[in-house]
Amino acid sequence: MASKRQIKRRLFPFFTESEVNSALTNYIPTQCQNIPPLLEYEDTHNQAFVTKQALLPFFMNKPLVEDEKDKYYIILADAGMGKTTFMLNLYNEYLKKYQDPDIEVDFKPLTYPNTVSDVENMPEEEVEKTKPKTYYSTTVRMFPLGYPNVLDEVLKIPLVDRMSTILLLDALDEDPQAIYNHHQRLENILEAVKDFREVIITCRTQFFPDYEENPGETGILRFMTPSGKEYNFHKFYISPFDEQDIKKYIRKNYPFYNYFKRKKAEKIVQKVPNLMMRPMILSYMEDLIKENYRYEYTFQVYEDLIEKWADRESRKVHYDKAEFEESLYHFSSEVAVNMYDNRHERKGWFIPEDELVPFAKKHNIQLVELELKSRALLNLNAQGHYKFAHKSILEYFLARETFYNAEFGEKLAWKELELTSKFLQEMYIRYARGLRAEFQTSENYSFEFQDIAKLSVEDIPNVVALKMNRIHQHDFLTIRGFEKLQKLVIGELTLSGETLDELLNQKKLNLSNRQLSNIDFLENFIHLEHLDLQGNNLDSVYHLRQLIGLRYLDLSYNNLEDVSILQSLHNLESLNLSNNQIRNIYSLKESEDLEKLIITHNQIHDIEFLHTLPKLRFLEASHNKVPDEQLADFSENTVVVI
Repeated sequence: MASKRQIKRRLFPFFTESEVNSALTNYIPTQCQNIPPLLEYEDTHNQAFVTKQALLPFFMNKPLVEDEKDKYYIILADAGMGKTTFMLNLYNEYLKKYQDPDIEVDFKPLTYPNTVSDVENMPEEEVEKTKPKTYYSTTVRMFPLGYPNVLDEVLKIPLVDRMSTILLLDALDEDPQAIYNHHQRLENILEAVKDFREVIITCRTQFFPDYEENPGETGILRFMTPSGKEYNFHKFYISPFDEQDIKKYIRKNYPFYNYFKRKKAEKIVQKVPNLMMRPMILSYMEDLIKENYRYEYTFQVYEDLIEKWADRESRKVHYDKAEFEESLYHFSSEVAVNMYDNRHERKGWFIPEDELVPFAKKHNIQLVELELKSRALLNLNAQGHYKFAHKSILEYFLARETFYNAEFGEKLAWKELELTSKFLQEMYIRYARGLRAEFQTSENYSFEFQDIAKLSVEDIPNVVALKMNRIHQHDFLTIRGFEKLQKLVIGELTLSGETLDELLNQKKLNLSNRQLSNIDFLENFIHLEHLDLQGNNLDSVYHLRQLIGLRYLDLSYNNLEDVSILQSLHNLESLNLSNNQIRNIYSLKESEDLEKLIITHNQIHDIEFLHTLPKLRFLEASHNKVPDEQLADFSENTVVVI
């Protein structure tokens, strides 16, 4: 019987030692079925009889085929469903069954004849010398199709040995040539392997066009080569893990002496049971367990899962790792939004390769490096369509986009996005509990405020009032999640009705005529674009210095003398400083976007520099100490009201 060490030697350099170790040590018996798991519950298949069986015993117990037409098998599964793990275990079992005599040899120099003509032209005694000392009827070899020049390696196997060799070819979908032209590549592969006893190939589901993968005959994949030759493959779909498989996996990886890790793994599975049906996701369990905090919400598991993917991909690049990870995150979010926006037109949750390229270039993402890895969360099929390894990953990105961009969320068809809604609610409650605030719901509106740490998911739709001492920039993202919010109390300031709605949804805040003398609470309102503070008792606007997004600002009818902080507000388009005690406005020298300026009823004596502002179209400057000649020198494009 072959040992693990011998198997690793035999498979080197095609499979790493860690890959072989993991596959043989942690293997949970693979189940297969006759229709794709994703179609099992669709209307067109819900009357179909789904048959399932153990896949490894099927191959081990069946007799080897004698008919050339029946020797091809294809095993299909979604990304991360354990195709390679199954093939490594099948390879191991075949070695046990057939007691391969060559197991101790890596790849000795091949002097065997490679063609029938070579054998025919040799003297009989020479042919005998080329044969192994001991003849065995059957042996097995395994190659990953994503390996460079892999067919050259296959063809090194001499012809006399091919006739008695079962050939395992893993991951057709990772073969670079198959990705871009699967018809021609598969024809080349089938021509190269035609002399082998049996050929078993694995590939990702939906890599083939539907008319090939599902020709109307259960258990058959029909492939027509470009030259017109037809091949029929016996077809199997790997079944997702069921609840018992997941339990077996966890127990095998975390024995009784790892009790605490096992319990944490079980809790993680409870958060994302559907996603954990994929062995690939389960293989990340150790990374997830290592995190210092407990997962309270489902979206946190996705958050870490995607972070691990980004971390793996970042190891391939030659520039800043953190920058790449951020780029991959933004790239994936934009791709998810594009898939959503075009799902009806494309009739599916995918994006064609030619439409993905601009996103990749924008974020400096090399698609070739992403597409060749089955462990990637974004995959490419033979039709040139990219899709996420699981729809729930796409929904995570949609939830994240909605959290940061409320306008995007308004257009979502929530009936199609049950998980997106769940993720979003979880995000809101997670960050809401981090607020230093108290809340009231519509059910207890007449009672005292409650500590927001007691907020539940069920409370979120019913929150009508929040009370806080201070507010921070990121708090607005969370507060927007309370759709029925009617009142927001910040210190001594109370916002409600239209004013509150404008603050949360229009980046606009009207605080006019409120007798305010201190606006320090505004320093974190940096998302604001429109701010009205007229008619207050302000003698300082220092706390506006960080509101660099402001385009409209009204400070009229206050007690201001110094407005030097305006030099940091470069995006101002409209500014009203009337009815104050301002002596100079030199802080506006760099306000190149300023279109409208009102400075009436102040102590200003010099506005000559305003001539240099390229976009200024309206100036009202009466009741100041400005020389008449300065008012007369403006171009005809600027309306000056004296």
